[in-house]
Amino acid sequence: MFKKNHFIFPYFGNKRTEVQHIDFIHDKDKMENITTIIEPYAGSSAFSYYVSLLYPNKYKYVLNDNDENLIKLYKIMKDEKLINEFDKLINDIINKFNSYDNDKDRKQFYLSIDDDYGKWFFYHKYYNIRYGLYPNISKINKIKKFSLKDCDIYNFIKNEDVELLNDDAINIYEKYNNSNKNVIFLDPPYLNSCNLYYYYNDAKVNIFEYLYNNNIKNYNSKIILILENIWIIKLLFNENYDKKEYDKKYNSKNSKLTKHIIISN
Repeated sequence: MFKKNHFIFPYFGNKRTEVQHIDFIHDKDKMENITTIIEPYAGSSAFSYYVSLLYPNKYKYVLNDNDENLIKLYKIMKDEKLINEFDKLINDIINKFNSYDNDKDRKQFYLSIDDDYGKWFFYHKYYNIRYGLYPNISKINKIKKFSLKDCDIYNFIKNEDVELLNDDAINIYEKYNNSNKNVIFLDPPYLNSCNLYYYYNDAKVNIFEYLYNNNIKNYNSKIILILENIWIIKLLFNENYDKKEYDKKYNSKNSKLTKHIIISN
């Protein structure tokens, strides 16, 4: 049911293969009273997308991310005119890129793209899989014509019941954490792999410190976290929360098997 690549481009930290481990959302009785699904760290919105497949047309969704470019892309998907304009922009870049047959000329063209947003999207969708990896386009294969509507997540995002926000995650969490009709899925950046930009709100509050000082058991909303099961996470969340551990292996061929943990109130 959940396709391998639901999102528009490869997204680091995508939880599409992990949301199936969350028992709460598979319990129809527990989900019956829920009205709203909230993702303060939406990213690829894998959690909300998965829930929408399990329960079509049932919930309102609040998707928030501090990445302005990402939220802009989601907002484009809600507007037919903006979709057409965006598709033309990207396909013009693709056609020009395809006209070169060597990596040097392609790189020079990429660097010369003068539309910042088009360049941002082209980088993530085509030029690099993610930071640090080689370009994922061979000089033999040409990039095919692109359309936002061909992306699996399009039919979900365009729905009127999906609200898009570009705010600090803690602000969103505080707004929605005290209603028994809400499910909040917290998927913050990994503690040992991202810089401080991802951790702090405007008041310089660290998300992990915040959760430690504000016990999720104190709130009525159903709060679900997916985190790396490392020693410091065990220290931060050492109380009697509901916990479920599972194996996680990243797609790169050299990746080692690791452990992730689901923590909930």
